[in-house]
Amino acid sequence: MKHLVHFNTNHWYYLALGGLCILLPFLASRMEKPAPLIPTLPADFPAAFTQYATVQRPDGTLRDLYINTPALAAYGGGYDLPDGSILVITGCTAQQDSAGKWITDQNGRYTCATAFDSLHLRAKRRDWPDSAFPGDDRNGDWNYGSFTPSGAAFAEPITPCFQCHNTAEQPDFTYTFRLLAEYWRTQQVIYSFCDQTGRTPC
Repeated sequence: MKHLVHFNTNHWYYLALGGLCILLPFLASRMEKPAPLIPTLPADFPAAFTQYATVQRPDGTLRDLYINTPALAAYGGGYDLPDGSILVITGCTAQQDSAGKWITDQNGRYTCATAFDSLHLRAKRRDWPDSAFPGDDRNGDWNYGSFTPSGAAFAEPITPCFQCHNTAEQPDFTYTFRLLAEYWRTQQVIYSFCDQTGRTPC
């Protein structure tokens, strides 16, 4: 006579429930955060950022460069910035004398007079959705945004940003990488004199 094997369905239920309880924390840890739709200016700027350089140009402009402090801590001095890096550039026009000449101190440095009405941001993330980009141009995992000092979007096309930084593929599409690396090494804000006007890379 064949022996009939009886399965208690309750046993299967509890086994499945137990397995699910084991898997849920693992699955939750594997879930990625929702990707942002577009770059935004962090609410903690500039408090949670570190200034690493100031760039002076002969057209009477100064630009201060910042990186979010957690990204700086994770940088390590290499040739690639970590995922989650945010670089912000603010700027101003220098003081002039009565003849319209830019005023400099004994070291040849300007003093700010009028802040720019916009600032610029570069954010590095692996999970940008395609909808976050204005076109087909890419600079690795970087995306761009322009904002007013209050954080509102500034009406300025960012496609030229991609096109410009494509010529700075190494290292990491970042023209100021040398200044950032020097800051990381010295822990001193780097003051750089650029002989180009406007936004032409130095």
